[in-house]
Amino acid sequence: MLLFQIQRFCIHDGPGIRTTFFFKGCPLRCLWCHNPESQAFQPQLLHDAEKCITCGYCERVCPNQATPQGQLQRSTCQSCGLCCEECLGDARHLAGRQYALDEALQLALRDEAFYTSSGGGITLSGGEPLAQPEAALALAKAANARGLSVVVDTCGHVPFEHFAAILPYTRLFLYDLKHPDDAEHQRLTGVGNKLILENLNKLSAAGASLSLRLPLGAGLNDRPQDLAAWLPLFKTIQPQRIHLLPYHSIGGSKAGRLGYPLFQGQPPSTPTLEHWLTTIQNAGHPVQQGG
Repeated sequence: MLLFQIQRFCIHDGPGIRTTFFFKGCPLRCLWCHNPESQAFQPQLLHDAEKCITCGYCERVCPNQATPQGQLQRSTCQSCGLCCEECLGDARHLAGRQYALDEALQLALRDEAFYTSSGGGITLSGGEPLAQPEAALALAKAANARGLSVVVDTCGHVPFEHFAAILPYTRLFLYDLKHPDDAEHQRLTGVGNKLILENLNKLSAAGASLSLRLPLGAGLNDRPQDLAAWLPLFKTIQPQRIHLLPYHSIGGSKAGRLGYPLFQGQPPSTPTLEHWLTTIQNAGHPVQQGG
């Protein structure tokens, strides 16, 4: 499986204390993505020019002459990671490497005692974990066999067969919803929302446990008509909880280190968030701000 991060002691990725496995690759290109290094389906080099001390070690080891005087020429960089190993200024980081199933499972089992005491387990996140369906399913099965609960954090834009396969091994799906309008969803994420909503309804009908996560950006998807469009879906799905996730700029610095264009967004205003929280709560749904 190709992962770009494994994070221990997570408390916002499902119940209890969890270890979160971040899978590389995602079918969406959300403008506000806070993990832009998750998008591509291959390893990528993040370069922080401000940390470069021009020691020259990267240039010496690069087999493609992609790092002249500490700079980075992405057109010739093959993301082999050799320069990251030699960098004295911590200016380079390789996002993405292959993990064997047993290696990943053993990392999860290090904190088995904390899962037991807190009701936690492991979370498959990304990127989109079900875009690597065989690897995600294998890890979920192996974790279940060792008594670990599994949560899947998903954007929903994968064939439903991937959900059906992993459903028996999944305690909870954290299901992202970006925009209720198909055309706006296409503009903001690069894909429409029809498959996402179809999969959500199918999962609900199959008896899956669901929590909905709504990232909200000012003027993007936080308007009164957006909230009004979501309410009938909430009534149909009856999720365990709805999480409102205000936009934050953490992905901006990483986008710059990847050579991606920067997105300048803003979180919803306090009155807007309060209106969403109150309206959803009054409609009878458990709701909270944050993970």
